[in-house]
Amino acid sequence: MEGAKDTKNLIRVVLLTAITIMLAFICYVEINKISTANCSENDKIGRYQFYQANDVNIAILDTVTGTVWTKYIRSDGGNSSWTKEEIK
Repeated sequence: MEGAKDTKNLIRVVLLTAITIMLAFICYVEINKISTANCSENDKIGRYQFYQANDVNIAILDTVTGTVWTKYIRSDGGNSSWTKEEIK
């Protein structure tokens, strides 16, 4: 009788271990799906960096395209909207 009881307990332990491993794997896969789905949104973070500024204008660098966007600070001079410039 003892041998049959031990065998049943061993089978239970093996089944519980297998179920636990499968659940952990499913959780891992689902978490990876969520994190890779958010990657496209996170790629935009840090895309634009401060490039330079002076008394007249400010410049921002788009690190993806290599384009510099400039805008005049003072309202009395130049274009008040952002203009695109290529880095020389």
